Amino acid sequence: SDYYFSSFTRTMEGIGGIKEKLKRLVELHFQFFVEHRDIARVVLFEHRYITEDLGDLLVEKERRRTAYLAELLESSADRGEIRPVNFQVAAKMIIGALWNMGLEMAVSEGETAGPEMAGAILDILWTGLAPAEGALG
Repeated sequence: SDYYFSSFTRTMEGIGGIKEKLKRLVELHFQFFVEHRDIARVVLFEHRYITEDLGDLLVEKERRRTAYLAELLESSADRGEIRPVNFQVAAKMIIGALWNMGLEMAVSEGETAGPEMAGAILDILWTGLAPAEGALG
């Protein structure tokens, strides 16, 4: 079903600017892994072994989510909230990083990441890794 995607888009539409939307995206993503660790393991590792159709369905859902996020980023740039970039690349980087951290959550027995990391992730995403203006570098 499209429950996850529909819930995701409804939640994103009800939030303010792009910075708030990105923070909520991170929170929702990790909350899923916290609440559904066993399902996440199946989605991340075992779906191709269950059926080829399930794997194809999951890939298509990921494409839709990436396209949605790219459109969200582009409209945010149009409003001057962020600078223009390759929005497909940006969306794939954001989602890829979140899936990578979610993967770690799914397979690790210890706490590795979670919704409480949203602020730290958003800080790196929003300000990058460049030194603060005026700093040596």
